[in-house]
Amino acid sequence: MEGGGANRAAAAAFGLFVLVALGCLALIAADAAVFRRVNAWYLALPQTNYVELVRVDEFRTSLKVGSFRAHMMIMMAQHAFFGALVAWLVCCWWPARGRRPDATPARGGTGLALGLCALAGSAILAYALACFISVPGSAGVCALYAKEGAIDLGHALGFLLAAGLLWLAAWRFARGKRHLPGNGYIALGAALAGAAAFVVGMEEISWGQTYLAWQSPEFFMTYNDQQETNAHNFLNGYLTPIYYAMGATILLGTIAAFVLDDLFGERLPWLRALCPPRALLWVAIWFPLGAEIFIFSSTETFETLLTIYALGYGVAILARSAAACRDAVTEDGRPPAIGQTA
Repeated sequence: MEGGGANRAAAAAFGLFVLVALGCLALIAADAAVFRRVNAWYLALPQTNYVELVRVDEFRTSLKVGSFRAHMMIMMAQHAFFGALVAWLVCCWWPARGRRPDATPARGGTGLALGLCALAGSAILAYALACFISVPGSAGVCALYAKEGAIDLGHALGFLLAAGLLWLAAWRFARGKRHLPGNGYIALGAALAGAAAFVVGMEEISWGQTYLAWQSPEFFMTYNDQQETNAHNFLNGYLTPIYYAMGATILLGTIAAFVLDDLFGERLPWLRALCPPRALLWVAIWFPLGAEIFIFSSTETFETLLTIYALGYGVAILARSAAACRDAVTEDGRPPAIGQTA
């Protein structure tokens, strides 16, 4: 299909998505009979009693269940808004302003974009199936999704791996800063992103307490919601707005980074080097839905999306640092020797 035809097809698909979201929003706002049936079906579900192993009786709180209609309205409004925004970026901005003359690694191929989109969507689908279809109490589901289970450990390892990739990229950029403009800022940005990923990964395992099982200090025993040595469990009472804000911020921030890169990337090498790869847009679009999944079940799905995004970003920045090393030259104008970084 030619570029113009593909663009029209994408615009039509996005337009249909936005119209469906607006239609669902109208049905929910009007308290239509079809929504009342969906609401009754949801309230009859066992939910994630087998995931929240310790707090089964506390899971179905009035906030999470009583506000189902309000949360569904928020979700549909988000889908309509972000669907329209992504449609503008993909169908209007990129065709007109997003064609860069240089072959920058920030462009992800169609196959990679589709693969990441499918991976992120599959994480949400798998959790939804576990919550709504699996037999409550299933040992396999408990092992996968329970706190400190296999998926929880995978998130920690994923963030720690992303931190390592970003720190390696920072080291490469720092070594080549004499030869490439902006490398010092790029190295600093990659190092800070790696530090953020490291903190998140260590928070996931309570800085080692999860597996070394030490006694929390008195302050954490008194004020931490789970009596663990970490920071994020001081905020459990505010997680609903926090996850809403995180989902929207990541998606809006990703789109803003693309636009700024297209406008100023040629003049600001550090901006282009630190911009997320375009394929990650198709992970970011799932964050608003992931935030809603959290509100009605657990944090694991949203954290899976964060892990995929962090790993994708780390791999992209590392690839750019490798390309920068290949393209660099030594001070006497000769290419660096194999294994040597300029």
